[in-house]
Amino acid sequence: MKERIISIVITTSLVVLLIGCSHKKEHIIDTWSKYEGNPIIGDEDTGTLFDADVIKLENGLLRMYLSWRPQRAIAICESENGKDWTELQIVLTNDGETGWEDDINRSSVVYHGDIYYMWYTGYGCSGITEDVKAVNT
Repeated sequence: MKERIISIVITTSLVVLLIGCSHKKEHIIDTWSKYEGNPIIGDEDTGTLFDADVIKLENGLLRMYLSWRPQRAIAICESENGKDWTELQIVLTNDGETGWEDDINRSSVVYHGDIYYMWYTGYGCSGITEDVKAVNT
């Protein structure tokens, strides 16, 4: 059986951790090990990062989308190796005027037909929660 390298990103209250392993397909559940260089993103000054979603760009770079709680926004960072990441950059902010987008999080991004599509969750003080889509052309 051919071995593949898989990595998973886990977010905690302040930092992003990388868990990776080399595995055979039949052992995917029980062979994960933590990356010794954790955390890979964040510190006490960054604040809460969570809901990491990583996609591979056409140029080979990895792009991570994260919920950034203190900023009430979705942010990105990029990496060539999955361990060393650029500074966080906000790509989508909340809109407190809608009643359902005081805070945004849980982004998921897909590239299809030369367009990046993002789905995210917005929620607000009114108790309304909506799942919505943003498009980056």
